[in-house]
Amino acid sequence: MSARLRPYPAYKDSGLEWLGRVPEHWRVVPNRALFREITERDHPDAQMLSVTIKRGVIRHSELLGSGSKKDSSREDRSAYKLVQPGDIVYNKMRAWQGAVGVSDFEGIVSPAYIVQRLWVTGLPRYFHYLFRTPSFAGEAQRWSYGLASDMWSLRPEHFRLILSCAPPLEEQSAIVRYLGYVDRRVRRYIGSKERQVRLLEEHKQALIQRAVTQGLDADVDLKTSGVEWPGQVPSHWTVPRMKAVCGLGTGHTPSRKVPEYWQDCTIPWFTLADVHQVRGDRVKRVFSTEECVSALGIANSSARLLPEGTVILSRTASVGLSGILGRPMATSQDFMAWIPGPEVVGEFLLYVLRAMRPEFRRLMHGSTHNTIYMPTLHSFRMPLPPLAEQEAIVCALDQATAVLDNAVERASHEMALMKDYRTRLTADVVTGRLNVQDASDRLPDAPDELAAVEGGDMIDSEDGVDDPDEATLEEVEA
Repeated sequence: MSARLRPYPAYKDSGLEWLGRVPEHWRVVPNRALFREITERDHPDAQMLSVTIKRGVIRHSELLGSGSKKDSSREDRSAYKLVQPGDIVYNKMRAWQGAVGVSDFEGIVSPAYIVQRLWVTGLPRYFHYLFRTPSFAGEAQRWSYGLASDMWSLRPEHFRLILSCAPPLEEQSAIVRYLGYVDRRVRRYIGSKERQVRLLEEHKQALIQRAVTQGLDADVDLKTSGVEWPGQVPSHWTVPRMKAVCGLGTGHTPSRKVPEYWQDCTIPWFTLADVHQVRGDRVKRVFSTEECVSALGIANSSARLLPEGTVILSRTASVGLSGILGRPMATSQDFMAWIPGPEVVGEFLLYVLRAMRPEFRRLMHGSTHNTIYMPTLHSFRMPLPPLAEQEAIVCALDQATAVLDNAVERASHEMALMKDYRTRLTADVVTGRLNVQDASDRLPDAPDELAAVEGGDMIDSEDGVDDPDEATLEEVEA
C-alpha cells in the first residue's frame, strides 16, 4: 500500500521534535490558530459519547454493549459538554495515551473531556489522524501537567500552544481519503485474523473439555455423573469433590502497615498483577511474581506458603485464569489453591479448571467485581480417571493445544505487525514524510466493500477506555 509513495520534493525544519522536517509549503501553526474550545452545556438528553485509546470517539452505548464498562455517568448531565460531528474531543487526563479523536456523532461528554472545533477551513479527520500519532501523544505528554502520570492533564490553554502542521486543504483531503482506504483494508485483515483466533480458541476449549470429561476413547461407555458439570463421564471414572482428593486453601495479604512484612523479602507472592502470565492458557507453570513477602508476614497472617505443584485459580476480577506454581509461593486472597493428592495429576487438574471456564461464567456473582464465592468453590467436583489415564490425557492435550497455540501466536503476531504498519504509515503521511496525492487520485471513486468491517478494533479489558464521568480536581474546578 505504500510501496509507490514518495517524499515531497522540498522540506523545511519545523523546529519541533515531534514533527521534524515537513513539506516546505506546509504551515506550522499553534493550535489556537486552528481550533477554539467549545463548552456548550445543558443538553442532558443527548446521547453519551466516550473516547477510547484504540478507537477514538464512540457512542458510550457501545461500551455498555461490549460488557467492558458499566455506566458510571451522572444522573444529572446538565454540565456535560455538547459535541457536534467534526469536533475533536480528548480526555485531558489521557491525551498523552492517545485518548483523542474526531466525533462522527452529536452527543455529550463528561466535563473531564475537552471539545475543540476547527474555526478555519480544514478537515477535522486529518487532525484526527495527526493527533492520534505516537509522536503527538509524546508532545501531549510534554505539555501535560501533574505530579504523577495518573494525574497528568493536558489543559485547553496548553493544547492551544502546541504547534501542529496544516497542509493545504486539497492535500488534507487526499490524506484523509488515502488513510481511510488503508484503514478499511487493515481492519478487514485484522477482523479476519481475529475471527481465526476465536475459532482456534473455541476449538481448543472444546478439545480440552471433551478430553477431561470423556477421555480419549471415543467408544468408551458413559454414565451420568449426577452433576450439571461435567455431565456424562466414562463409566469407570469417579466424580469426587476436588477438596476430597486435593488439599484446599486460599491466600491472604499481610498487613501493609508493617514494613517488616514487605522488606528484604524472598517468598514470591502471586497476585492479580501476575495473572497475565497465564492469560490465554499457553503457560502452565509460573515461577516469578511482581512482589515478594517475608516469612514474618506469612507467619503473622492467614497467608500460606504453598508447595511447588499447587494449582491456583483466580476467583475474583480475572475469574477463571489458572496455573501451577513452579516453586513454593504464597498468594493473595484472590486465588483458590488446590494441592493435588496422590490420586490427582496436577496438570490434569489444571486442564479440568480450564475446561470449566464456561461454567465459571455461570457461577460468578457481584455487581461491581465478578467473584466466585468460597462455598461454591468448596462444592466443585472433578471428573477423575485412573492416574495412568490422567497422564495420557495430559500428554495428548499438551500436543494438540501446542499446535493450536502456535497458530494463535502466528495470527496474533501478524495482527500486531499490521497494526504497527498502519501506525507508522499514518504518522509518515500526516506529517508529510510521504506524499499520497497521486495514490489518492488512483483510488476507487466509491467506497468499496471494505467500508463495513466487523471486528477490526474490538473493545476489550485492555482497550484503554475512559470512564465517561472520570472525576478530577480540574473537573471540579471547572
